[in-house]
Parts: sequence; C-alpha cells; structure tokens
Amino acid sequence: MRAGKMVLLARCWTIAASQAILLSSAAVAASQIQQQYQFKTSLGDDIDIPQVNAPEQYGRFLHITDMHLDPHYREGAPIENSCHDHDKLDPLHPRRKMGDGIAGKYGAPGSGCDSPPLLINETVRFISDVLLKEKEGLDFVIWTGDSARHDSDGKIVRTQKEVYNLNTIAVEQLTAALGNTGSHKRRIPIVPNIGNNDIYPHNELAYHNHKSNPTLDFYAKLWSDFIPDNQIEEFRRHGSFAVPIRPNLLVVSLNTMYLSDANRAVKDCRASEEFWKSKAAGDHVLLWLEKVLKKAKKDGAGVYIIGHVPPNPLNYYDTCYEKFAQLMVTYDNVVGQLYGHMNVDHHFFPSISNSVGGGGDDKDRKHKAQSAQSTAELKAIMPDFSQPVMVPQTASGQMSTMIPSWVNLYYHYLLAHYKHFAHHHIKDPSEIIPFPVFVAPSVVPTFNPAIRTFTYYRGGPSSPSPSKHTRKPKPHKPYPGTLTGFTQFYADITHFNSHPLTTNHEFPGYLYQKSYTPAKDYKFGEGRCELDDWLLFGGRITGVRTGKKEAERLRKRFAKNLVVRLEGVDVKGGVDVKGFGERAEGSV
Repeated sequence: MRAGKMVLLARCWTIAASQAILLSSAAVAASQIQQQYQFKTSLGDDIDIPQVNAPEQYGRFLHITDMHLDPHYREGAPIENSCHDHDKLDPLHPRRKMGDGIAGKYGAPGSGCDSPPLLINETVRFISDVLLKEKEGLDFVIWTGDSARHDSDGKIVRTQKEVYNLNTIAVEQLTAALGNTGSHKRRIPIVPNIGNNDIYPHNELAYHNHKSNPTLDFYAKLWSDFIPDNQIEEFRRHGSFAVPIRPNLLVVSLNTMYLSDANRAVKDCRASEEFWKSKAAGDHVLLWLEKVLKKAKKDGAGVYIIGHVPPNPLNYYDTCYEKFAQLMVTYDNVVGQLYGHMNVDHHFFPSISNSVGGGGDDKDRKHKAQSAQSTAELKAIMPDFSQPVMVPQTASGQMSTMIPSWVNLYYHYLLAHYKHFAHHHIKDPSEIIPFPVFVAPSVVPTFNPAIRTFTYYRGGPSSPSPSKHTRKPKPHKPYPGTLTGFTQFYADITHFNSHPLTTNHEFPGYLYQKSYTPAKDYKFGEGRCELDDWLLFGGRITGVRTGKKEAERLRKRFAKNLVVRLEGVDVKGGVDVKGFGERAEGSV
C-alpha cells in the first residue's frame, strides 16, 4: 500500500480497537518477529522427535482459522458495500445510525462482510486474558490460514502488498497475545498454514519443482520463527513443514493449495498408471507427507495434520484426494486432522473404496457411482470460498430465515455420510476407518465468530478411557496427541453490537462464551473423543440403533452448531435420506 493508505489503515485500527494495536509496514523483517520454538529438528530421514516424558499427562491447544481482517471495515457502513464506506473514507466521519443493513461494531454476521479490526482485537484479548490464564493454559496454537480479507469490493481492490501486510499484522497479534515477544517469552509454539486468500490472486499458487515461489519466499521469512530452520528451503518449494511440538507429537502443516482443485495454477496428481508423466505439485506434497508419516510411526509419534482446505472430493483434485485418503488408511498414527476454509462446524471421514470396506461386488460399484453423482451435484452449487459467503437478506437488509441452499444440501450430505459409516462400523468393527477430519468454524462472521480448544493425551503412565466398541485391538498405550475432547467458543455479536460486554454472564467484559462440547451436547462423556465415539454419533444422529427422539435432538443440536448458533437462520429438513441424500452416502 502507498504511504497514505498505511496512515489510513493505522487510523482505522486505532479508532476501532479497544486497545491500541500497532500496525507495521510490509517491510517488517522476519528477524523482528519475537518468537522461538523450543524444538527445531529435522524432517524425513533426519527427523529427531524428543523422547523425554512430559510432566503432565493431558494438555490443551487452540485452533483458530479464517480471521479475514478487513482494515476498511467501517461501523455504520452499508453491508451492500462489503461494510465499506465508499463516500466517507475518513474514519473520523460521523457514523450512520444503526439499523437494518448497517455494519455493526463487532461485525455483521451473515452479511458477507469481513472482520473489523475490533473483532480481531477482542478475539486475541480473550485468548490472552482468559484461555492462557485458565488452569489448563495452552500448549500450542494451530492457525489454519486466511488472515487477509476477501477481494469482494470492486472499489477497494486487494493488492499483494495488502495481503502481505494483513498477514504480518496477524503474526504480530497472535505472538503478542501469547506472550511470545519481549524478554520474558512464554515460548508457546504457533503452527501456521497458508489459506487460499493469503495468496495473490486468491487461489492461484504456482509450483516450480526446482526453484522457490515468491509467495512461499515471503511466508518463509514471515514465519521463520515458526518453521524449523532446516526445513526453510524445502518449505520454499512446496509450502509444507512439520514441527515436533511435544515429545512424540508432530504437527504437520500441509500446503493444501497444491491439492485444491480451485488452484488452476497446478494440475491433478499423477495417477499410478501415468508413470510417464512428470509429477504434479500435489505429488511432491504427498510424497513428502508419506515420508514424514512413515518416520513418525517408526518413532512411535502421533501426528496432527493441519491445513486450510479440508480433504474431500468437493475440494481436492480427484487423484490427489485418493492418494491422500490412502495415506490416512495406511498410517494410524495420524491422531487428528484440523482444517478451516468452509466456515461451517462439522466433521467427516476421509474415504476411498478400501477405507469403507469396498470390494468389487455390484453393491459396491453402485455405491461408488452414487457417491460420484452426489459429489458432482453438491460441487455444482458449492460457493467459491475465496469470496465471502452471504446469508440471504430481505429487502430491508435483515437476515432471511432461510439458510443458503448449499448449507442445507451439505447438511444432508453429511448425515448420509455419517449413516453410511455407522452401518459399516456395525457390520465390521475391525474395518479400518481413518480418524475424522474436524473443520472448525471461522472467526470471520459468516455466521458467528468462533475459536476452539482441544484437550489431548500428552503421554505418560495412564491413557484415555478405553472404548467399548473398537475397530481393532488397541496398543498398550495410545499415540501421544490422542484427542480427548474439545470446547467451542463463540461470539454472539448480534447481541454485543447493541449491548456492552459486561452483559456476557460467563466471561464479563469479553466477547466470547462457551458454545458446546461433544462430551455434554452429544453425550460422549468426559475425556471421550475417539474414532468410535464419532462413528457411533453418526449412527445416533441418523437413527441407527437409537430412538427417534434422541436422533431428532442430536440433529437439532448439530444443525445449530453447524451455523455457529446464529439466530434467524434455519437448517431445514430431517434425516430422510431419499433422493440426493441416498446418493450421497459415504461420499464426503
């Protein structure tokens, strides 16, 4: 940005934030970012995962995604202008009177507008003042990308420099919130990931086998304190890296832009029979991933895979998805997968034919054909997640009570998927099904802003509660990193846009409050978040071996959580898997 725009950006931030936030220029050098990892070790054949015993058996970490900071957001601006004031760009100009179709103080949920600086400020303040100071604290932070605003306003067009500026601000905000700056650093690791809106133009990230990409060069410098030193050069080539975050626990930051079919700058992965073709970007990413998983399993290490774009046939190139899913079937030391991008709160099981027990009979061939058809139908109406997703508005600018059709369809798609896997699990509990993928809702108020904390098994003499239903004999000790639950926090900004934060009864003076936990809302029980729990939940929510009332209760809860408890929207329909739903079984 030109100097004038940088001044404007700084003034906007000062006016909007409850605490002053200093904005830096794009010229901020990586050496100025004050954060160092405790573990900086090699990958692949040279990986050396620490083997010492942790003092505590259970820990907690944070997952934050899709902040989409918009320095041009203006309280009182019309939402049809992306919450930008085209007439009066001066931040000191008097605000419009609040009402229908007007941008609120903390954001405009369901409008398609991005996050005002104040929302980001209050989010990191809650992390710093509340989550870090609770007894459980935070061991590390997973940050799955999309920190820059969408390119949704033709009058205020995004530039590459602005994208880089906004990501620099996000780094500074998170490191400051965690106390990772100054002379008394807490040394809480942050593991970042590239989102499709963190590149310019959005979605387009080219690949060069024998040389680096300028975008990856930028993030290699910006994240130099987050990426182990001996992985910097490899990151410059394919954008992925891995951090040994705790003893026997590895976090893999996977560059999903080289697997995403929205990235037209790269091609699909090479099929096994196409050996004469040169490897695509996705091939190099997945070969690297396999090498990491193989070495981690040999060392007895659990692995979290994090990324921006979730791995399913709706998002990935076909062959890239099949290869990825096969890796998830092969390596059972993948104890968690965490993604963002889609803005709705849900989970699914990465599936290929042999991951759901498919053979070569007529029934299985019919299932594959139905899966392909339902995927194509949903993909045809899926929104472009490089653009903001809007809830329909009435003529007066109020939110419609009808949720966008793609969410309704996706809801049924998921229910059919859950039912399919529940049936397969009952039929053959020993069948290998990968651990579910968790897609977290966003900070940007597509619905309501949200962040999530996970609890996990660090390692030690005891282990998580054994499951009554197991897919295969469990080892004497689970892999470190085995998840034991999560807590969803959300911000009811419709309420707080017109009421003071002191009206937050759970955390007075803060924007966020607890939304739900699977332990309570889905009746998993405390300390339970295993594969079998999610498979059985899929059966319970769809009426497999459970009563109609319980299934209906769970569907209502799940639908409410899907849209982050945003009032005024409604996910329609039950569990009748006819038509589309019947064809959608198992296809996510």
